[in-house]
Amino acid sequence: AALAAQLERVVFVAGDTIIQEGEEGEGMFFVSSGAVSVYNSAGELLTTLGHKAFFGEMALLHCP
Repeated sequence: AALAAQLERVVFVAGDTIIQEGEEGEGMFFVSSGAVSVYNSAGELLTTLGHKAFFGEMALLHCP
């Protein structure tokens, strides 16, 4: 419950960039609806994450 209280809801729309390759992550993201496309720096589609997927968990290990 304490962890859930710390979560912040953020909404992204089609075309938004959430994080780019090489950037230091600032948090973990959960996909509650829609989909997130993951591209490499060459613009090639690597995968698509859907409902209940998550990414950015490594940022939790590297937070100050």
